[in-house]
Amino acid sequence: DRMLASATTMPNIMWGLSSIDATISLPLARRELVRQLLIDEARGHSSTLPGSRLIDILSVRYLAFDNVVKTPSLDLIHADSENVIAMYRNSTARSKIQLYESAEANSTAEEVLIKLTASPSNILQVESDRLPSSQASEVTSGFGEATFDVIKSTAMKYEVEISADKPIWLFVADANYPGWEASINGEEAKLYSAQVLGKAVYVGSGKNSVIIEYIPRSFYLGLGISWVTAILMLLIWFVSLGINKRNSDLPTSES
Repeated sequence: DRMLASATTMPNIMWGLSSIDATISLPLARRELVRQLLIDEARGHSSTLPGSRLIDILSVRYLAFDNVVKTPSLDLIHADSENVIAMYRNSTARSKIQLYESAEANSTAEEVLIKLTASPSNILQVESDRLPSSQASEVTSGFGEATFDVIKSTAMKYEVEISADKPIWLFVADANYPGWEASINGEEAKLYSAQVLGKAVYVGSGKNSVIIEYIPRSFYLGLGISWVTAILMLLIWFVSLGINKRNSDLPTSES
């Protein structure tokens, strides 16, 4: 009963929302890296202010617990007193798609996490040895004029129209599995892992159409090989049937 009650209160099951900790999700090394931090923040054991926590940066909007918690910015929206299942909405969770005016390069996800927890800021932490040459080394004041419209947002594709008077970073709070690719105005663009469990692309000034989509080429290659193999096996089978039929039609010699 408790298992069924907890399952039906999960927002990813009820409403089809993305989940950072789904039971059947693929395990990620980065996910394990931040597991304890996410737990501490969710249960109110972190000194980082709401809005700057990793659960906020990664747009973790709904959380479910097996008991009542008193974490800043978590509002109780469902409670099952019999099974002690409680679900909360995080009122300071950021949008899944965000803009950043500046970024810093980091060699590993561990370095990214250290910077995110040591001194929370509005600087995007990117996993890369080098950033685009036009990326400013210092933080400038404000975005100037920058707007974006989300044209499409699905589990496998994000399409965003951006208008900005200076180069900016577009960040998507969604794990950067192998197979994700980015393009800007139809031209291939580099996609970076960022904020430990997200992905980002550097966008120039002006009006730009950015597409970030999942294209698992290895899967499609394997599927193509499987189809070719199946077709070849069918051809071999038909050829063997024809040979057997011709052999059966040949007159037999009598001694």
